[in-house]
Amino acid sequence: MCIRDRSSVIIQNLLRWWPHSNSQKEVAFLNEIEEVVDATHSPEENLSPVAAALFRRIAKCILSENFQVAERALCLWQARTFTEFCRDNLTICLPILYPALSPTEEHWNQGVQQLSCGVLDLFKQIRLSYVEEVRLGNEQKRVSSQAAEQKRADNWRRVEEMAAANRAAPAAAPQGSPPNEETLNEEIPNEEIPSEEMPNGETPSDVAPEEE
Repeated sequence: MCIRDRSSVIIQNLLRWWPHSNSQKEVAFLNEIEEVVDATHSPEENLSPVAAALFRRIAKCILSENFQVAERALCLWQARTFTEFCRDNLTICLPILYPALSPTEEHWNQGVQQLSCGVLDLFKQIRLSYVEEVRLGNEQKRVSSQAAEQKRADNWRRVEEMAAANRAAPAAAPQGSPPNEETLNEEIPNEEIPSEEMPNGETPSDVAPEEE
């Protein structure tokens, strides 16, 4: 089989064995990705099974603190075949790539910033309305994420306040020992049982039993 028939398998294995901790190898892997995409016949069809995973890896490379990795990832759009591949998979790639192309905090390297703006402008030329749609969706996600983080922080603060209040509260007074029988007898006086009176004022003990 030629590379055109095995392109998706090659991309899949490149992503699987990605050198996360070696920036020079990451640059080399990005070079391989560009070559594979360029050599693939109809990449929009043959690379569709790995398109989402591929763009997720490229987004992570754009956000890399190593400017060489970020620049090499952004330079992929200088290749015509890769640009056409993104155009044909716009609804897949742009929602994944947009947070990396327009992050909340800009990259420390000015060259990376300029390349990110250039790639974003390229997507605007392809379909401006969809870029605006993705931007609004991304803003909503950011707001929701910030609200969730604030709620989580408030919950932890309340838990910490409750724990501090429990530590500061005085210990409960120990309960006394259960009362004994003598104490109960003192507290509960014996009541005299009244004797039953007869109609003539005599008690049952005053009446002599009848002799048979």
